[in-house]
Amino acid sequence: MERNLTTGGVFKNIVYFSLPYLLSYFLQTLYGMADLFITGQFRGVADITAVAIGSQVMHMLTVMIVGLAMGSTVAKLPSFFISKKVDICLL
Repeated sequence: MERNLTTGGVFKNIVYFSLPYLLSYFLQTLYGMADLFITGQFRGVADITAVAIGSQVMHMLTVMIVGLAMGSTVAKLPSFFISKKVDICLL
């Protein structure tokens, strides 16, 4: 599926582009909440604290990895166009 993000409303395009990332972060938050709920049913305060901190660390690592992946694609883009001999202005 191909979508042209240079036409149409800016807000609609930004929302459309960011939906997969928002959904993945939402699912990760739900996973952390489920961990806390299950831990809270069977373990003590120290274990709940450990799960909460671990969930935040995993969320931070995921955000960093997604950011690095997006940044590396932006950094790789000029070399892709040079190797294909495509004029960026024509896009």
